Amino acid sequence: MIKLSHVADQEFLVLGFGTSGRATAAALQESGASVFVWDDKKISRGQAQEAGYQLGDPSVLDFSKLKALVTGPGVPLTHPNPHPVIAKAREAATPILSDLDLLFAAQPKATYVGITGTN
Repeated sequence: MIKLSHVADQEFLVLGFGTSGRATAAALQESGASVFVWDDKKISRGQAQEAGYQLGDPSVLDFSKLKALVTGPGVPLTHPNPHPVIAKAREAATPILSDLDLLFAAQPKATYVGITGTN
């Protein structure tokens, strides 16, 4: 796992606890960040708790204290409408990142190749 030295001692909310969200939460936590996790699915929230993560309920979480909101790839930022947590982060001026943003910050001199498409 890539060490994310720039995240130590900072708070993050990971939105979405699928494959990408799990890896993101683990990388953040192993790098010394304080990690909150939230998923719209109750079963996924239970899995996050079982994995030892603290749930960050967006209805009560203070977004102004977060370094960033890190979203999974399936979380809509704009289309057809932003996810309600995205809107809340924007209202609080909390940066919204992806797992790739964290990778790019950790490895700025690396060369990247992206392959995109649909399911």
